[in-house]
Order: sequence, then structure tokens, then C-alpha cells
Amino acid sequence: MSSPVKRVLISDVIDPCCGQILRENGLEVDIKVGLSHDDLKQEVKKYDGIVLRSGSMVTADIIRECTDLKVAAFAGTGTDNIDVKVASQEGVIVMNAPGANTVSTAEHTCAMICTVVRNIPKANKSMKEGKWETEKLTGIRLQGKTLAIIGLGAIGREVAKRMKVFQMTLIGYDPVVTKQQAKEIGVEWCTLSEIWSRADIITLHLPAIPQTFEMINDSVFTKCRRGVYLVNVARGAIVRERSLLKALRSGKCAAAALDVFHEEPTHNKELIEHPNVVATPHLGANTFEAQIRVAANVANQIADLAKCTKLSGTINCREMQGHFKAWCQLADNLGQIIATYIGELASQTNVQVMTFGNGVQGGARVMKHMIERRICKEQNQHLNSLKDLGLLVTASHGDVCTQLPSGVDNGLKVVVTKGTRQLSVVGSVRGSDAILCGFDADVFAHGVTLLGHILVYRCKDTDAFFPFSALSSSMSGFATSTSSDGHSWTLVNLKNPLDNFEPIRSLVDFVMQMSV
Repeated sequence: MSSPVKRVLISDVIDPCCGQILRENGLEVDIKVGLSHDDLKQEVKKYDGIVLRSGSMVTADIIRECTDLKVAAFAGTGTDNIDVKVASQEGVIVMNAPGANTVSTAEHTCAMICTVVRNIPKANKSMKEGKWETEKLTGIRLQGKTLAIIGLGAIGREVAKRMKVFQMTLIGYDPVVTKQQAKEIGVEWCTLSEIWSRADIITLHLPAIPQTFEMINDSVFTKCRRGVYLVNVARGAIVRERSLLKALRSGKCAAAALDVFHEEPTHNKELIEHPNVVATPHLGANTFEAQIRVAANVANQIADLAKCTKLSGTINCREMQGHFKAWCQLADNLGQIIATYIGELASQTNVQVMTFGNGVQGGARVMKHMIERRICKEQNQHLNSLKDLGLLVTASHGDVCTQLPSGVDNGLKVVVTKGTRQLSVVGSVRGSDAILCGFDADVFAHGVTLLGHILVYRCKDTDAFFPFSALSSSMSGFATSTSSDGHSWTLVNLKNPLDNFEPIRSLVDFVMQMSV
């Protein structure tokens, strides 16, 4: 199969192993760091993929205007710098490197907890000024204190594992973690309202999403114990900074340890210069080991995608991720059907590629590439895309497709228009098999597995079985679609490919043969 990703842009400072791994897998790689937004947009138009860190932003306009972009990979655990919603709508795969920097971030969290409760930065500054302020710098002991871990994902769990050693009482909250799952890692699951009144120290491990935006605010601090400590090594947007500053000034919050901020680099001097704030410049994942791992992980994920062997680390393509080869095969099959149907290509030919369902949101552009390459191959056109012939080819994503069989939620649809002729073909993946779901408004009730040698034809309902007499010795099974206009589609499984199906052509409106 033709590679959907050939050229990759690295737009931020990332460990050199990223570019090295990509090149070793046959990809062309350019490194261009520090580009302005407009310059980045112009550059991305030349590439199939981009790898970035926190210095670049893949915004909605970049995604929409850079129509060859198929994958945006964030070399870390977050995707804040990529407009995931628009990427999903436009069919761009969003990747990150889950787990690659988990331990480093957890270690930084634990270091921040110890640092802030024992006044270590203040003590260090005092000593360098020639002072010896033992009583003034007295801190609190962790043993017996209650640590609230908000977010019990990979990082939150690693924090729990480490802070348990200090003999702390661990409580936590996560909307997708059960009480039993929390108990298994030594954490008492609580509601947020229970946590605020019990916690001595709060540490945050949540993504920056609408539901978590500024969730630590005036209302929360009102419910907290006086003298609570706050640690944030997750995302700056989770904390309303003016509320935190207010709580620090009033003593409601004894001190805060912050690695992340609303704006980075932060310009909130009032906050970071507060005497009871320990601040670091987003160092959570900044260990040599973590930087190598995230760089290597995203590089290997893109290389696998380029070879069509595997899809992993995706944010918006989880269903396709599990059976990527089958989805690639499906796109290739649908491309073959479309190419046979339209015959000779013409400038008035338009092709629309659409994915459907939450599990395949980001896959439309990769599927479009596969379909285009198969059409070009069938037409004996040695081109990278149909766009080179002046044809209009688009990719998009939709939520629901009525042509999918009952129980099938994710699908791939191709609509081709040539002059006044139009055909739509819909398929999906069941397990590890590509299945054909229907043509136009005609549906195969349970989907038909695309495997082996296959004959596909369309004819009047009354003539649907006429071709069987010419196929009887070669048939091993068949399926017939529903009928919408007195015509239906039939798919026949063959024991061996037919050398000649001209006798059938006179009995049907359309016929083609394919081997999968």
C-alpha cells in the first residue's frame, strides 16, 4: 500500500532521536523551530505530518488550509496545542505519547510537594543571603496529613504510589475511576465536595478541557480548610490564578507549588513572586529520559502509520487504531470499486471521502489517500493524488451514517460524481475484516465480508438471480442488498476468479470482479 505519510515537519526543539527514527523509516524530515503562526501555516502545507511541543500551535486555520496534513503529533502527554475538535472534523489524526513522561511528571509532583511544605526555596534564599532563620522557616510533616489527588490516571497513580511511602492518608477523585479501582492503589475515592473539606494538600492531575477550566476557584477555596496547600503540575487552565492569589493573601491557601500557568511563559509576576509560591517553568516532563521517550514514541507511531502496519497513541481515532490494517484494506477495496464504476477519469469527476462514528474521527484524510492511490492505480495513472489531474477530492467526518447496518457505529463512505452519474459506497470493519455495507440507499443488512474472490453486480430485482446459472460452478456464497428503486446489488463469493464474465454483463447494469 502507498504510504499516507512521506514528509514530516518538526516545529519545536525535540530530542534528535525523533528525526533519526523517522528518516530510518524512509520519511523525509525537516526541522524548523521558532516559526511565526503565519510562517508555520505556509510550511505545513508542504507536509503530511507535524511533530510539535509547547512552542507551536496547530490551530483550526492551519488544519483547514493545509489539506495534505494527515497527522499532528504532540511529543508529550497533552494535546493542548492542537485543535483536536477541528482536526477530527477535517479528518486529521491527533497523536501524543501517553505514558512516556508519566514517571518524570509524578516525580516532579512529589518533589514540589516536599519543597513547598518544608519551605526549601525560602531556606535556600535565606542561606545565600547569609541568614540562619530556623524558626521562621518551620514547615509541616507529611506523615499523617491528607493528600488529595484530583485525577487518578497514570500520573495520579504514580504520585499515589510514591506519597504512600510518607505514610499520608490518600484520598482522590476521578470521574472514570471506581471506588474499588481507587482502593486498589491505596486511595479512598471521594466526591469533590468531600475532598475540599478534608485535604491538607491538593495535587492536580487533570487534562485542560471545558469541564476542568478554572475548576479551582473562589468557590472551591471557600470550602477548603484554612492553610491548604495546592500543587499543580498538570495544566495551568485548571486553576483560576486570581482566585489562588486571593487565597494566598488571605492565608486560606498556605502555599502553592506551580509548574504550569494560564499563559506560558507566564507574565503573572504578582503570582510567581508571591513569597508562598514555588514556581517552575513547566518542568514536569523535563528529564533527559522523558524527552528521549516522548520523541522516540511519536516517531515510531508516525513510522508505523506511514507503513500502514499499526496505529497507536491516537486521541481521535481509537476504533481505527485497533484494526488499522483492516481499515486500510477497506479504503483500498472501496477505491477499486469506485475506479471501476467511474471508468475513465474526467475533469468533472468529484470524489468525497467521509468517515462516520466517534471511533474513526481523525482518519478521513488517511483513508482519502488510500482511496486516491487505488483509483490512480486502477486508472494506470502514476500520480500521488487525483488532485494532480484537476479533480476535486475532499475528506471530512460525520457523526452518523444511515447506510451502516444495525450495530455498526463506525464507517467509511465514498461518493463519486462524474457528470450526471453518482455512486456512494459504504464500508466498515468488523473485528479484523473489512465489510461492505451498501451502495447508495441499498444496504446489506449484516454487512458482507470483503475476502477472497468477489463478483459485484447491480441489476433489476427481478433479474437478481439470473447470473447464477453462469456462476453456479464458481459460487461459494452470495448476499443481496435491499432495493430502493427496483434495482439491487448482489455480491457473490467465488471459489476462483472468473476468466470471462462477459456473459453476465448483458444481464446486469454494472458488474466488476475483485480479489482481496
